[in-house]
Amino acid sequence: MSQKETEKRVAAGVYVRTSKKGVQSIRIEFCYLKKLCREILKLTPIVINIRKAVRLRRQILQAIASDIFNYAEFFPHSKNVVKFGHIPKQILVKELLDNFLKKAEKKLEVSTCSRYRRVCNMHLYPRFGDLPVKNLSSRLIWEWLEEFKCQRKTIMNMLTPFRAVMADALVYGYIDKDSFERIKISRLQRTSSKYVVSPFNSNEIQKLLSVAEGQIKNIFQFAFFTGLRTSELIGLRWEDIDFSQGIIHVRRAVVGGKEKGTKTKSSAREITLLPSVLAALEAQKDCTLWFNDRIFYNPSLNKPWKSSEQLRRCAWLPLFQKTDVSYRNLYQTRHTFASMMASGGECLAWVSQQMGHETTHTTSRYYVRWVPNPNILGGYKPIHHW
Repeated sequence: MSQKETEKRVAAGVYVRTSKKGVQSIRIEFCYLKKLCREILKLTPIVINIRKAVRLRRQILQAIASDIFNYAEFFPHSKNVVKFGHIPKQILVKELLDNFLKKAEKKLEVSTCSRYRRVCNMHLYPRFGDLPVKNLSSRLIWEWLEEFKCQRKTIMNMLTPFRAVMADALVYGYIDKDSFERIKISRLQRTSSKYVVSPFNSNEIQKLLSVAEGQIKNIFQFAFFTGLRTSELIGLRWEDIDFSQGIIHVRRAVVGGKEKGTKTKSSAREITLLPSVLAALEAQKDCTLWFNDRIFYNPSLNKPWKSSEQLRRCAWLPLFQKTDVSYRNLYQTRHTFASMMASGGECLAWVSQQMGHETTHTTSRYYVRWVPNPNILGGYKPIHHW
């Protein structure tokens, strides 16, 4: 026996419908030109989709109030398009990308928005911007993806804004199916990362610190023995240091000249004040403690470091011009801390917590490398007499 068709109101003008066969969908209703309009959305009634429906209805009401509502733009396949005399508009991929970036600026971190905008400007606008979204096929997307010779993670990052606009297009009725449904990223040829984890040994650290002076020495000594991300390092404030408890509260980072929260939930952490770190802070007190602001300043400008790139260019790079230590990027100070602690026999779980990793797997696989002791023949002295 078939059940009756039912409908439940979940928000103003938004309903969850259950058909006689038990299939659920979302329906929205609104008044336009004194007529009650009802439209079915091709969305399953889960919480996130109900929120989308509420937002869509709000946009429709705003467009009606502003006298700019065009039925065909929101529901191009609806029978009401003919009824209200609207001509369907060719929606271009560029328009949806523009809308995505506007929404991203209100919700996401500055660095994330900058990355998405760069992807759009470099790849998506030139290739697909002028293409009607209804003509965007799985084949076109796949042919484009096959041109890239990079890691899958890089490709996934590039596809984030693309997937978002296709999802919006499906909700608005510009397309009947999402072209990404048939795209299998796992089928793409994977290339290995060129990034090399190359930690400094104790002699190299000593050489670099010996040619650094004042605040430059303090910040890099601090970096080598805390393993902080560079963005976290330049974002530290004196209020984050608890000298009585011997800990540092990592609460923020500076990216693109702007302060934000830490990279992940586990990145907000407490780390141990090791003796070398405490010595660096004691030396730094005379320089910036009285500002009661950021700990580390650019001594040339007497202002807090603005970005990781500024620190690299103005302070890190010059050290290698004064020594015979081979150059590595600034992030290697973080790898050095993890590798130095692990090679020294410290508990890997503790090292992982200090790094702000959720699991020891991330620490051991991506950060730790064996660091031979340059003062011992063979680089290591076994604990037992084998």
